Amino acid sequence: MKIKSICDYCGAAFIARTTVTKCCSDICAKRYYKKRKRDQKIAQSQLITENSNEKLIDRINDQSYFSLKTLDYLSVKEAAQLLKCDPRTIYRLIKSGRLPYANLSIRRIRILKHLQRVLLPG
Repeated sequence: MKIKSICDYCGAAFIARTTVTKCCSDICAKRYYKKRKRDQKIAQSQLITENSNEKLIDRINDQSYFSLKTLDYLSVKEAAQLLKCDPRTIYRLIKSGRLPYANLSIRRIRILKHLQRVLLPG
């Protein structure tokens, strides 16, 4: 069986031996395979980037900010979101004594929300 076809990689005309042949030679087939894999990785990376941007937007959402404002006690992560700083900054303020806290257990630190006003000037 001889079928006239066009190479998907280089665009050259060739005579295919089967109906599923897409490339004119073994070299073009290998290069086309690498190109497909590269394009798949790029598409996957773009999808991950878009999803991470959506998650970032969700984290910065004002509704989460207002829900944090209604809590009386905050975790370190929530306090960092409310003060718009890094959690390491909260830990540093706790260690220096500038931010009062309560240790509920080894990994549970809670901060009274009204005591955070000590940090804010004026």
